[in-house]
Amino acid sequence: MFRFPASVMPLSLRLLGTAAVVCSALSLVGCGGGSRAKEYQPQRAVVFGDENSALASYTLANGGYVVKGLVYTINPVAVTTVTTATCTDPSQTVNTLCDPANAITDATAFDVTAKATNPLGSGYHFPDGPPDTRTNLVTFIALGTATRPNNVQVPNAKLTTGVQYLCTSSANWSQVLVRSFSLGFRNDPNGCDKDYAGAVTYASNGWKVADVQQQVNAHLGELGEGVLVTVWVGQNDLYDLLVDPNYGTLDAKRYQAKLLAEQLAGSVKQIINSGARVILVGVADLGFSPYAVSQINSATTTDCDTGEHVTCNGDMQKLVADFNKTLKIGDKDTGLRGLQDYVYQGRQYAFVDAQAIVRSLATRPSYVKDKVYCESNLAADYPMMTPDGVKDNSSILYCNTNTYTGRGTSSVASTATYLWADNKRLGVAAHSTIGVSAYNRAANKF
Repeated sequence: MFRFPASVMPLSLRLLGTAAVVCSALSLVGCGGGSRAKEYQPQRAVVFGDENSALASYTLANGGYVVKGLVYTINPVAVTTVTTATCTDPSQTVNTLCDPANAITDATAFDVTAKATNPLGSGYHFPDGPPDTRTNLVTFIALGTATRPNNVQVPNAKLTTGVQYLCTSSANWSQVLVRSFSLGFRNDPNGCDKDYAGAVTYASNGWKVADVQQQVNAHLGELGEGVLVTVWVGQNDLYDLLVDPNYGTLDAKRYQAKLLAEQLAGSVKQIINSGARVILVGVADLGFSPYAVSQINSATTTDCDTGEHVTCNGDMQKLVADFNKTLKIGDKDTGLRGLQDYVYQGRQYAFVDAQAIVRSLATRPSYVKDKVYCESNLAADYPMMTPDGVKDNSSILYCNTNTYTGRGTSSVASTATYLWADNKRLGVAAHSTIGVSAYNRAANKF
């Protein structure tokens, strides 16, 4: 029926559900339109947008190794090795390993000396071993005291933990989409060496509609027949607009949201007219975001279009709805046209309604939406930390599957059940669902 790489299909299809592949349920532009002569296969993919579509890199302070393919949601990691050993030299330094002959195989606990700042120790990359197993592998080395059975204390010990950033796992929606076409970001400056080639992202953290307009203008010459272009932006504009004191009323803010959509529509028209195929994603339903909910006391209405009793910021939901509707079909009251003249060009562009998708997930009891996945409390045992191992909650880049809320307690965190990575950004469950929705549309209608 649909073609998916094995790494994408199990999680994505489980999250998507039967209803989500129905065209009307997704509110996709250009549904229907007859049969195709052949399967759609883009030659290249170009990505525009904000952090939802961006990749990043991090350079380790110790040695300068660059960890690539980081995403602005929950970064998937695997703990590959954990060893404890004593060192014969009490003046040991952190960046050396103990003799394996001194390994402690029955340690029950390890007290890290520098746990206040580096819970796992300091991160290094050792180039030994096959390249395919060393990509994005960070070895943490911690000095401390090991505890053996019967509470026997072993000083001058080292704990070594290998943490590998799994850059070929599809964590954000654009990775899900392009990898479904056997494309990837290997040649992107922030791309993973183990990824497919053929895709590039010009998306960046914090970007807004105006930033994407500039990027589209700068790279328009790269677009044309055979190129799949994705555009997803607007959430940062609307988060700022929600709390902007320069707009005295909600109506004034709603009008500004429509103007932003009209600006973005102009850039999308440029892309369509280049001959490229376009996947355009509407802003997600940010009314359910922990950030918007935290502003609920300032909202003029808490009424939300949910059909369920779920906490939501009604003002934010209205801003998102106005932005998406104007972008897709224009606005009669203001005369803004959006993309209404392109509404039947189902072979040229498709609109993915992320607002409807996130609203659906937010009203399902199986998803956690009242707290975020990433542990931002730096006093916690497993807080957010840089790939160097330093506690740091300043960026969602420092959130990974090893630093989740509730780790070390009876709470079991799963990336498949948390709707939000942090208070503003979606988790991988929503990213996966949106990515598969976009792929279904492109593969079956372009």
